[in-house]
Amino acid sequence: AVDMLAEVAGQLKSAMTARLKVLLPEVAPLLRCALAPSGSRERALLVRLGWELRKPVGDHLLPAMVAIEMVQFSTLVIDDWLDGSSQRGGLPSVASEFGSAAAAVSGELLSASAIQALLDVPVQETSGSEALIGCVRVLEEARIHVYEGQWLDLSYEQTDCITEQQYFEMIALTTGRLTEAALLLGAILRGADRYEVEILSRFGRLFGTALQLRNDLCDLIGSPELIGRNVGEDLLRGKKRLPWIHAMTVGPENLRESIRRVFGKGSASNGEIASAVAALRAAGSIDYCMKHLSRLRDEGLEALDAIPDVPAKRALRGLMDIVAHSW
Repeated sequence: AVDMLAEVAGQLKSAMTARLKVLLPEVAPLLRCALAPSGSRERALLVRLGWELRKPVGDHLLPAMVAIEMVQFSTLVIDDWLDGSSQRGGLPSVASEFGSAAAAVSGELLSASAIQALLDVPVQETSGSEALIGCVRVLEEARIHVYEGQWLDLSYEQTDCITEQQYFEMIALTTGRLTEAALLLGAILRGADRYEVEILSRFGRLFGTALQLRNDLCDLIGSPELIGRNVGEDLLRGKKRLPWIHAMTVGPENLRESIRRVFGKGSASNGEIASAVAALRAAGSIDYCMKHLSRLRDEGLEALDAIPDVPAKRALRGLMDIVAHSW
């Protein structure tokens, strides 16, 4: 799976760069900034694997892989703008480099470019025009769910607390729905039946949920080099992630107080952030989240049991293992 991610990244770089060349010279710098963070390209690989579960892959699938990545980048540009993030992947965000209006324009341009890319998939190489229309529907529905989840995330900042159920419902929308869509694009284009679509939908959503939970953990226990920003930024912004929910629910008062000193404060010293992370560890909140990651992995792999044992299935299993166990 690691080698496949590297291969996909190389394919996407040239394909997305080519699409920038058709834009006005005044607009292209915005999208170059938006597309600059390297990312891991799991979603594009999911498109490919959704196809390869039954058929050998070809270059005809590349526009669909570009489409899902452009949707992903469009949501990140908007997310950075809404959250006031100055960086993405260790590089300046569009909002910090060009302003809020540029972020709004960039998000829309990327979304429109994604649909344009998807419509460039050669119909004769797929199961037909109805499959292509179905993919457009899947992609647009995923975008709706992502922004529903983003609004929940923003609104939760104004509440005193949220439940674990609310957290998991939110990340299933913001991340789970897009990884689900990625896997379905490849499957629908090759003509997957309804039964297989249901299986892949479940795996895709579980994979995305695990991916987001891992990202939330990385904000606390990852390195700045790994996450492309400073450790603890979600805490400083008052983001109600699972480690915080667990600690505020079951942690003793002295540990909760250490966390409150930085939660939602906007800025804090490295020592204060380290103390808050240590408190989350002492409350058992990091280990608690790790157990949920293992649960999501097991449920995802179980969902794949009905799929024949082919290389693409093994790659999907490998991706889930990377998310759950590779740090």
